[in-house]
Amino acid sequence: MNKDPTIFDHLLKDDAEPACAPLGAVLACVSIGEFDLLEALINSALDKGVHPSHIHEILLQAHLFAGFPRAITGLMVFARIAEEKGLDASTFLNTEKEESGMSRAEKGKRLFDRVYEKNAEPVLESLHSLHPQYDKWVLEDAYGRVLSRSFLDGKTRELCAVAALATTGVPTQLHSHIVGALNLGADKNEVREIIVSMEPLAEKTKIKEALDILAKMGLK
Repeated sequence: MNKDPTIFDHLLKDDAEPACAPLGAVLACVSIGEFDLLEALINSALDKGVHPSHIHEILLQAHLFAGFPRAITGLMVFARIAEEKGLDASTFLNTEKEESGMSRAEKGKRLFDRVYEKNAEPVLESLHSLHPQYDKWVLEDAYGRVLSRSFLDGKTRELCAVAALATTGVPTQLHSHIVGALNLGADKNEVREIIVSMEPLAEKTKIKEALDILAKMGLK
């Protein structure tokens, strides 16, 4: 893996709003535990005009893919950079009213159905088979509390998930989130581009495996 911070320069030419490629790289850096690169990327992204609230929001999502220890470390890196740059917390700290468990479950189910469409119920049944409450945890916490937050759209969140999963080599979940990205409005070129843009962060075999998944899905 290339640890030169300039590997992110090509990502930061993207003028899309929000900038999916840099945000995907942020999530990937946290997921693989590359915090020096994360610091370089966040600094470069902020300097290039990526909105701090988008970076902070994707870091809040990171625990779903990286676990809490790495996600917390990523947020600490961001907090340090924000302090060094004198950023006002009001520019990135997005708070919203905490909903009850029932409301989160309903909100999560709506998003889950959009992501998985006709496969939503089979996926929930599969999660339930792993543990009788696991499907509820996923709906309430992952989808109802985190992924349905309004500060990043679902398509961006799913493309960032694809970026992270392509670098960590989790093929089943990668396939699911590719489908999710497509169902939330991404096209096959956007999915391919977000995977290829992670090449500097991952072993070549992992990117090849991710592209092979696309090929098997008829998305070459």
